[in-house]
Amino acid sequence: MLSDLTKQIQHTTKSIQDLEAEMKEYLNTRNAQNEAFKTGLKADTDAVMLLAKAIEALSKYATNNDVSLAQGGKSKKQDPEYSTSEDVAPAADFSAASSGASETGGIVGIIENIKQDLEEEISKSKEEEAKALQAYHDTEKESLESLAAMKAKIASMEVDIADTTSLVADKQETWDDKKAQHDAVDAYLLSIKPECDWMDENFDLRKEARESEIEGLDDAKAKLAGAGPELISTSKRMGKKVLDVDFPHLSNITFHTPTEHMKRVGQCIAAAALPEL
Repeated sequence: MLSDLTKQIQHTTKSIQDLEAEMKEYLNTRNAQNEAFKTGLKADTDAVMLLAKAIEALSKYATNNDVSLAQGGKSKKQDPEYSTSEDVAPAADFSAASSGASETGGIVGIIENIKQDLEEEISKSKEEEAKALQAYHDTEKESLESLAAMKAKIASMEVDIADTTSLVADKQETWDDKKAQHDAVDAYLLSIKPECDWMDENFDLRKEARESEIEGLDDAKAKLAGAGPELISTSKRMGKKVLDVDFPHLSNITFHTPTEHMKRVGQCIAAAALPEL
């Protein structure tokens, strides 16, 4: 589980880094577009101002020189008058207006058209810049929300990792305690293994010895009840056999039948050991 959470954090961190790089690149692109817009806007604005001054200068020139500024305007030529005969060509008097009047009027019209086109282009570029800026802000907002969500996800996974690590530590401590107990039991079992193996190997022999011991005790009871000396000899043999099986380190002990003197001495010793009444 911890490895899965760690991989998810690494993947989410990589996504955050990629998104931040994209946002930085987008910001650089937006700044470049804005700089181009401002440069173009200044150039167009300067051009419009220059054209306006040109129109003003030409208009002033036309006014001072009584020149029509109508685009394509022409000086009206005076019609000829017939005074004598229709067969004789009359003299024609033309207007004294400058022949450059029509050209002056045409230039002003062209300049006005160019100025109008530039003003429309400025208005359009401002609208496009406003849309581009709004699109950038929208994208920036979505990106920041995504970044916040991914960072919150990482924080949540880090909490899960901390909780899981704490749980693992508790489980580890419990496991260590149980393992210590298990090892202690194994050590104890290993320590008593030789005795257990010996008891397992000698079970049948010890069973037979116990049965013989019981038989010897019965013989002893019979002897005490007045049975013959052969039973005492049998009991001595059974006791020696028990020592050989259960207590091999005492197998060198030799059994003797006590004499009457030894019996009396033993009775005296036992009586002397009794507490006073």
